[in-house]
Amino acid sequence: MKRTLAAVTALALGATLGTAGAATWALWSQQTAVHDAVTIGYAGFAVGNPGATPAQMDRAFGPQTAVTWLANNAIGGNPITALQTKNFADAVIRVDGQSQGNRGLAYDLRGAHIIGGDDSSLVDGVRVRIVRAGTAEGCAPALNADAGTLYEGALSAAQIPARELVSSAYSTAGWETPEHEFLCLRLSRPVALNTTYTNIGSATGTYTNPQTGAQVSVSGEDRWSIGLGYDTRAFQATFSLDFGFETFRGRFAG
Repeated sequence: MKRTLAAVTALALGATLGTAGAATWALWSQQTAVHDAVTIGYAGFAVGNPGATPAQMDRAFGPQTAVTWLANNAIGGNPITALQTKNFADAVIRVDGQSQGNRGLAYDLRGAHIIGGDDSSLVDGVRVRIVRAGTAEGCAPALNADAGTLYEGALSAAQIPARELVSSAYSTAGWETPEHEFLCLRLSRPVALNTTYTNIGSATGTYTNPQTGAQVSVSGEDRWSIGLGYDTRAFQATFSLDFGFETFRGRFAG
């Protein structure tokens, strides 16, 4: 903010010029420019795994910068791989944010991207439900509850609109004490993975006893099954989730 201060002062010089009693007054003005700055204060945002150190989290210092959570780095490993033997797999993301001064901070999930693997068909078919929790341990009950869903649908289309993480109440808190919450993800196997093809072969006939000549009816049955679904390579694919943040004044209007 730029502010101009003007001072106008009239000075009596007291110099008598010419006839007695006649005086000349000099009028002068001085203008001084003063530059004031309104500081927004520090703002920071990061995502990572529960228990991660600040250095292990992907961190952004400006709203124009996106941060990324990698599924391969999830605690317990890539949840896509876990779907090879499970109907669903869970993952937890820690979200940290801080904003000093009188600006709040809101973040959003901007999208998912396939980032590895020769076969992306499984990632394309997986569905995900995302809820929030105040602690990492709170994720399991939050996912099991039939409420609080932030997103449910195809993993490949996952998005969460901007949501408040830090209020705009005045604060001087630093990055060592960020506000945080946890996003809880439950990835579900596509229906095709739960489909099994079963084939049954049977045969009947008559057996003649060579000693007695008696005939006996005989029958037999053989069956085999195979799971229908995806190639093994599809379970090696992995994905990332991209996040961003914005600051705001007053009440968040999300």
